Amino acid sequence: MLFLVFSVASAAAVSCSVAKVPATRMVSIPAVNAALQVRAHAQKSACMFACSSPSPQRHRAASPIMLSTATAAWTGGCVLFGASGAFVVVPNLKPWYESINKPSWSPPNNIFAPMWTTLYTILGIASARAFGLNPLSQPRALAVFALQAVLNLAWAPLFFGAKKLGLACFVSSALLASAVAT
Repeated sequence: MLFLVFSVASAAAVSCSVAKVPATRMVSIPAVNAALQVRAHAQKSACMFACSSPSPQRHRAASPIMLSTATAAWTGGCVLFGASGAFVVVPNLKPWYESINKPSWSPPNNIFAPMWTTLYTILGIASARAFGLNPLSQPRALAVFALQAVLNLAWAPLFFGAKKLGLACFVSSALLASAVAT
């Protein structure tokens, strides 16, 4: 999780520095406070749900085959979802991305594909562990997951496709705040 937050923070910092947005304006303190309040509320709700739910012995456990299938589906879905941004990113790497002024600590282009594939694989495995066979049983967690997916999917077309660096900075900052909240 910390690796994911660090990666999102790095992407936010790069897109914001290219857009010339001061780092102090990337994520405002009220946004961080709101994210922490949402996290505290979610933890409190989860505790209340766990304390009031029926005993786990009353439910039949899912078979290992079903859990493996769910893990494969979540992981494959997340990796395919992440790869969908490549249609916008790859055509804009050589002509545009290489020509913009980036910070000295910006990683080389050839590291992005393996890094994001690894991150989406980890995200898929974590999603399978969190949601399992019935994602609708946790509507709040699924809503946060969907919000993060939409923000993540929106970033590449904004940054690479439309070249709207300020808006991409805002989306990265919102993604970072939502990742901190979870």
